[in-house]
Amino acid sequence: MRQMKRFVWLILLFLLCTGCKKQEYIKENKTVVLQTQFRQAVINRCKVTDCYEETYVNTVSALLEEQKKAGDYDMDHPLFILNPYGTTPNMVYIYLGQTKERPYISYEVKVPKTNIPSFFRNFYLPVDINEQGSISVEGLLAGLIEGVVNELHLFIKDETGTIQKEQTYLLDLRESSPSKEIEQVVFYQAEEEKIPKEGLFCCSVNLPNESGYLFYDNYGILRARIAAKEVIAYGKVLAAGNHLFYASGQEEYVLVDYCGKVKKRFYQDSKEVIQDYVYDEEAQTILVLTCDKKSGKPYFYSIDPIDGDIKTLNTNLIQENFHYVEKQLLGSRISIKMLQKGDCLLSGSQTEDVFRINHLYTQPVVRWMLSSDNDAEQIVTLSGTMAKYRGICSISDSNEKKQPKDSLSFGILAKTNNQAWFDVLSVDESYHMFSSKGRFCLGSAAEILSAHTYGKHLIVGKSQEIGEYNTEGQLILSLTFSKPTILNVQKMTMSRYWF
Repeated sequence: MRQMKRFVWLILLFLLCTGCKKQEYIKENKTVVLQTQFRQAVINRCKVTDCYEETYVNTVSALLEEQKKAGDYDMDHPLFILNPYGTTPNMVYIYLGQTKERPYISYEVKVPKTNIPSFFRNFYLPVDINEQGSISVEGLLAGLIEGVVNELHLFIKDETGTIQKEQTYLLDLRESSPSKEIEQVVFYQAEEEKIPKEGLFCCSVNLPNESGYLFYDNYGILRARIAAKEVIAYGKVLAAGNHLFYASGQEEYVLVDYCGKVKKRFYQDSKEVIQDYVYDEEAQTILVLTCDKKSGKPYFYSIDPIDGDIKTLNTNLIQENFHYVEKQLLGSRISIKMLQKGDCLLSGSQTEDVFRINHLYTQPVVRWMLSSDNDAEQIVTLSGTMAKYRGICSISDSNEKKQPKDSLSFGILAKTNNQAWFDVLSVDESYHMFSSKGRFCLGSAAEILSAHTYGKHLIVGKSQEIGEYNTEGQLILSLTFSKPTILNVQKMTMSRYWF
């Protein structure tokens, strides 16, 4: 591992370069009036501060419509509002008016007079045609740095990728500096010639006065964040179609659209605690797993991200072998991995068992279990040899897209007394056998908090460090925080939502 760059000094450089030369930038670039007090205007009107409340959301939508109708907005005269819906504190909403044909938009974010790498992305725009036969060109800009002046280059292209129009704007975010608890730049180390996957590291964090999800790029620069009402130990962000789904509190979840607007808000019983939640892409359904705080009994819920309907699935779990599954998972933090429509894997942090559940939405059945112990006569137990683990903390894809019929591979984050391992298991369902295809040690069991596959790479989270490993198990990138703040880490493309 060889140190490439260090950005800890950049925050001071930000202030030096942007705080005293604003007039110079105004002469060179087109400035805009970035509305940074929009949130206060919303609060003044609705008397509500919780951005997840329906009254707050409706007030924002009404004010936005008033703003859009009040001006003749287009590529040369956009509407910029900082975080109108309150869910994305350092992201800017942009509105470019109405168009009859879909535009293809890209943008680049720079911080003038610094060595900060530029941030270049395509702008996500769903083709939703309104009653007038037009497309409303709007969405969120990621990549902006809080507390400084940002230079935004906007490009509009045709279907061939030819630039039809471009414009440069200056967005002054000096009045919206984040809490000092939030690290905007973290120390990073990268192996030369070892390229990390493109994407953003999404971290759920534990800070004294801040909660939510922070998104860092491969250089350790904070490019986006999502607000939450409180710290959620196992919170994560799901890309559910062109919406996001995440826990916004200990007993609530939200479905948010590409503009940061809360479309649906869901509540769970106060007697239950969050275990895990996943998106079944084939069924276009969100599956939520909770458990009773006293008994530990698991509860399954399915959520339709389109109409927001939520259903309990526990009335289907009446077979005798499900009682055995519940017993084995009792006292664990339970993890889910979707396989295909209605089929999933379950594991627990206090057991080495893995269960395959089929037809969860209709007539669920326990197809098999993977364990070193064979004491469940009513359940098919796969034969094979695996390392002796004390718990399985998560299940991930195996990175193999094409697998033989009746075969299944997946990766597990498993722990012994003192070490954490990533083990890739292969199952031959036709012969009821399993085997390990390889494993490697990630470090101390106490240090490793999460491990998830991302393409062919592995993303590992510690309380102060994020690591990205390649297919050979080599650590090719690490981001190190100054304080232990991380709870869970995943890497995401954010496609069909922001990009």
